[in-house]
Amino acid sequence: MQQYIVLAAVAMFLTIDGAHATMPKLTEQPKPASPIACREWAAKQDDEALEMWGIQESGKYSDAVGLGRLADWCMGRGVPAIVVT
Repeated sequence: MQQYIVLAAVAMFLTIDGAHATMPKLTEQPKPASPIACREWAAKQDDEALEMWGIQESGKYSDAVGLGRLADWCMGRGVPAIVVT
């Protein structure tokens, strides 16, 4: 009986772990990267990506912030800590 309880607990733990958000797929970045090409590339990403990249400390999101962060990342800058990848 105890082994069934342990098995059930392990199964529950594994299903809870699958609930984490995942980064939406982004389209292929421009090569070579340039400020203009990266801004255009950022503008072509879907709404879900803009929402995730535009999240702010307040919990709200901004398309402008998302576009800026995506363009910066395209140019080789790091991913901000608040953006979950």
